[in-house]
Amino acid sequence: MTARRSVILLAVCCIAGGALGYVFGGMGNSQHQVLITLESSVPIETQIYYDTGKGFNEGESIKQAVYQANVPVTLDFDIPDRKLIGLRFDPGRSHARIKIFEILIQNNRKRMRFAVPLDTLSAARDIKSLQYDGQALIVETTEAAQDPILLLGRIGKATEPSIARTTLFSLGGAFSALAVALFILWVYRSSFDSKELST
Repeated sequence: MTARRSVILLAVCCIAGGALGYVFGGMGNSQHQVLITLESSVPIETQIYYDTGKGFNEGESIKQAVYQANVPVTLDFDIPDRKLIGLRFDPGRSHARIKIFEILIQNNRKRMRFAVPLDTLSAARDIKSLQYDGQALIVETTEAAQDPILLLGRIGKATEPSIARTTLFSLGGAFSALAVALFILWVYRSSFDSKELST
C-alpha cells in the first residue's frame, strides 16, 4: 500500500469516525423529555398532552402504561422539540390512588432541566382529592372517573444533569466511532494485503 493511499484511507476513516461520534454523542438530544416518577394503587394508562399553540389535543399527546400496582416507576415521555405552552397530565381513566414523587422536564440538546413543583399541580376534572405531603403529591381520582385531568403549573429549577453521565455518554459515542473506523481500516488493509500476496 502506498503512503498516499494510506493517508487518504486514514482521512476517510477519521471523517467517518467523527460523523459517527457526532451521531452517537447527540442521539436523543433533539426533543424534550418529561419524566414522571409515580406509584399507583392499580395498573393504569397515563397520558400527557403538550400544547404547542393548538390547545390540548389527541394528536399532541403520548400514552404510557403502569403495569404494576404499588411499585414506584419513572415514565419517560419523549416530546418533539417545539415551544411548549402548557402541559396536562391524565393519570389513568379509572379510580386510583396515585403518588407522584417527581416531575422533571428536560431538553437534552440544550442541556436544560427543570422541575415542576408538585404543589402547583391543579385538578381540572375527575379528581376527588389532591394533597401534597412535602414528599409526594397524593392524587385520588373519583369513583366514576373517566378522564381525570391534572394541569401542570409553573416550572422551577432542578438539579443539574450529572456531568459525569453526560461526559461518559459522549466518550462512549466517540470510542464506538473510533472502533468502527479502525475496523474498516483493518478490513481494507487485510483485503489489500491478500491481493498483493495472490499476485
